[in-house]
Amino acid sequence: MRAVVISGKGQVTYKEDYNNKFKLKTGQVLIKVEAAVINPSDLYRMQGDYDDNDDLYYPNTAGVEGSGTVTASGGGFMANRLVGKRVGFVRGDEYGSYGEYSITKAMQCIPLDDKISWEQGACSFVNPVTAVGLLDVARKHNVKACIQNGAASQLGRMIIRLFKEQGIPLINIVRREEQVTLLKEKYGADYVLNSTDENFDKELYNLSKQLKCNVALECVAGKETGRLIQCLSENGVCINYGKLSEEDIGPINPIVFIFRCQRLESFFLPTWLESKWIWQ
Repeated sequence: MRAVVISGKGQVTYKEDYNNKFKLKTGQVLIKVEAAVINPSDLYRMQGDYDDNDDLYYPNTAGVEGSGTVTASGGGFMANRLVGKRVGFVRGDEYGSYGEYSITKAMQCIPLDDKISWEQGACSFVNPVTAVGLLDVARKHNVKACIQNGAASQLGRMIIRLFKEQGIPLINIVRREEQVTLLKEKYGADYVLNSTDENFDKELYNLSKQLKCNVALECVAGKETGRLIQCLSENGVCINYGKLSEEDIGPINPIVFIFRCQRLESFFLPTWLESKWIWQ
């Protein structure tokens, strides 16, 4: 089959005849892929940036999530019920979504209504579940008000709607003025700041203090991590879940960090999912 193949860390090639001798285990399904998306996590994996602790074996097909039709089952109640169904899915071990076929667990598939396009279905897992996961973690930190950067992204927009439904004040940071208008008018965001504005840092600090922000959702890294931590209240928590700047986490003012008893922690979707029971 045709596929984008990762043969080693940072080694990516396109192959017309990649292995298609599929061996399904109980609980797995074979999916004919119709659409796939490119998330930051896909780029990190293909560039070899992920620390997989050598758990990811090579070669394997790239692509974390996609959509398609289940064509075969390895057996088991859930897997058998999905045969012939349209699904959104996240990858299993060897066969990701950047190939004509993918193999994954039936429990990692979401049945799609006929009205949902392949393109929409391909985005049905990673971003929505990440938004729910970040809300869950924020709640565990007794969130009073929150700051997020990368707010104009698809995930950022989902977070806006989710936090608004829960009545949690949210400061949204974007980089262009048209994004300010979009988030306010289309997504109902109450607080949107443009990081390119001359008075941005002062506005962010004052608004964060006014709302008593104690949680930040940070996906840019670089100097932005310290920038958000600086605005959090005592016992505030900054949750990093990305590296859009392509930079390591930058300077953090240790005096503020220590004396306010603040924390910096990470969020990794698979780890969060492992902590949840299927009925939660």
